[in-house]
Amino acid sequence: MNRIPLGVGLVVFSVLGCTGGGGSTGTSSSTPATTASTSTTSTTSSTSPPATQPPPPATPPAPPASGPSSSGGTGGIPGVVPGTPSFGLTYKVGDPNSLYDLYVPKGYTGAPTGLVLAFHGVEGTATPDGWFQLCALVCNNDRFIVVAPYGDVNDGGSGAWTQPYGREIMDLVRSKYNVDDKREYMAAISGGCLPGIFFALTSAPATYASTVGGFPTKSGYQSDFAAVGFCAPAYSPSDPDFSGTTSLTATKLGFTPALWADYGSLSQNGPQADDLAAFGTSHGYSPVKEVVRPNEGHPPDPPYTYEVQMFDMFAATKKP
Repeated sequence: MNRIPLGVGLVVFSVLGCTGGGGSTGTSSSTPATTASTSTTSTTSSTSPPATQPPPPATPPAPPASGPSSSGGTGGIPGVVPGTPSFGLTYKVGDPNSLYDLYVPKGYTGAPTGLVLAFHGVEGTATPDGWFQLCALVCNNDRFIVVAPYGDVNDGGSGAWTQPYGREIMDLVRSKYNVDDKREYMAAISGGCLPGIFFALTSAPATYASTVGGFPTKSGYQSDFAAVGFCAPAYSPSDPDFSGTTSLTATKLGFTPALWADYGSLSQNGPQADDLAAFGTSHGYSPVKEVVRPNEGHPPDPPYTYEVQMFDMFAATKKP
């Protein structure tokens, strides 16, 4: 898997997910989502802080005030430079399952900023950065903080199925950057839709044991996300994996989330996308957009038009 070189044309990812096929399009009848403003950029773990620091002002500025609509996080994460993607950061020292990638907007000032939690697919590598790069460097247009946990890369699926620290890593980012609580989103591809559904489409249970490794994994954060997106889904809410979960309707949530699902017409992911769209419609999500990528297989192809549209949906959606 090659990383996208910055400043040059788009590079095709050799692998972004697992397997896929079939299709349709749908929209729910719930109240339309509200429009949100956005901003974001990128960061790299190999980047060092500036060699010199400006002298501190006589009176240090007050940190952004936390309130009911933002996390109030301050300080940033060491080595992360806004505008440059950071790869392979560590949440828990000594635990290889706690690595993650992070991108912070170049223009980040500490003002409340939207966040996208990205769950990668089976990329066939111990450094599953492909989906993160597509989200952060192609779709994002510098609008959101993007965080992508690696998971247990030895689970047979490059970590796609096994994400022991998804919530903890998200909370770390929220504590270090001022995340807008009204603009949190989840974007999953292929096998990453397994943890994505547990995390963002269920309200319970609070934890589940991962299929591989039996890691206790936090879940049930449906109410956190203004919108969710699924690309080339290899899983859907009707799968037996989710038989013990519960989900809330938009009425119970107190807001109307948006839902996106796309799949290639040459893939086998149509039934999963149909099921995700049906979930959204039955639970009062709006808009619900199911999109067929013409003449594409399981992974998306350049110029990634539909994945950009998914991020455009995120940008147009926020919680009240």
